[in-house]
Amino acid sequence: LTVISSLDREETPSYEFIVSAEDGGAVKLSSEVQITVTLLDENDKPPVFVEKTKSVRVNEGTSNFPFYLWTLNYDDDDLDAKNKHSVYELLRIVNGSTSIDLSLIMLNTTSGEIWLTDALDFETTKTLTVTLSVNNTEIGVGDLCGGFDEECYLSDIATLTIVVSDFNDNTPVFERSSYTGQVSTESDPGTQILQVIATD
Repeated sequence: LTVISSLDREETPSYEFIVSAEDGGAVKLSSEVQITVTLLDENDKPPVFVEKTKSVRVNEGTSNFPFYLWTLNYDDDDLDAKNKHSVYELLRIVNGSTSIDLSLIMLNTTSGEIWLTDALDFETTKTLTVTLSVNNTEIGVGDLCGGFDEECYLSDIATLTIVVSDFNDNTPVFERSSYTGQVSTESDPGTQILQVIATD
C-alpha cells in the first residue's frame, strides 16, 4: 500500500481495505485479509480564540483586588489531546500609546482567567488595551512568539479593552482660601459683589 494523495486525520482518521491474493493454478485459490490504516495526528491546526475581542468597564473606585475581567477560551481542531494543548500569554498593555508594566494584569496561563491587580485613575487612564495570545505547546513548536512571526502559525491573538469609568473622587477646590467683598447699602438688586471660582 502506498499513499497517492494528501491525508487529513481530522477528516478521515482511518481507512479499511480488503486485499485479496489469488494464485495462478489451474484451480485458482484465493484468500482475503482486512487491513486497517490509522492516521497519526499531526500538529497542523492552530488554536483559535472563541472570542477575539472583548470590552469591559471598570470603575476607577474599584478596590476589591484582584478584580475579575474576562476568561479566554480557544478551539483547536487537532484530534490528539497533546496537539490540542495550548497556553495563554500576556503580551502587552497599552495606555493610549504608551506601554505599561504587565503586573497590572494577572493571567492564569492555563485557565485563561484575567484579573486586574491595582486601581485605575480616570484622570490619567481612560482606556487600556491588553493584547494576549494562545500558543500551542507541542515540542518544537511552542515558542511563545505570540503570533507576530510568520513561523508562529500555531497561535492566535485576542484583545481586551478596559474602559475606565469616572468616579466622583475629587473635591472641588477654590482658587483662594478666603474671599472678602464690599458692597454699598445703596446698591441695586443684582449688583455683583465678587466672584468665587472653584475647580474640580
